[in-house]
Amino acid sequence: DLGIPGAWSMRLDPDGEGPARPVVFELVVGDAIPPWRTMWPAIFAWVPLVAIGLGAAWRRTSVR
Repeated sequence: DLGIPGAWSMRLDPDGEGPARPVVFELVVGDAIPPWRTMWPAIFAWVPLVAIGLGAAWRRTSVR
């Protein structure tokens, strides 16, 4: 986790020594997403289950 938004310079050295060349790149990090946006899967996960249940109930009542 990067706690501070902004531009970060990253340097990845594959083995830490030797002839391998490190990879250097810039990474732009934005603000953290609000907590309510991390909860939306839990809030809306029941919608497909209700739709499947209603469809199954309708099929069961219409077959008879």
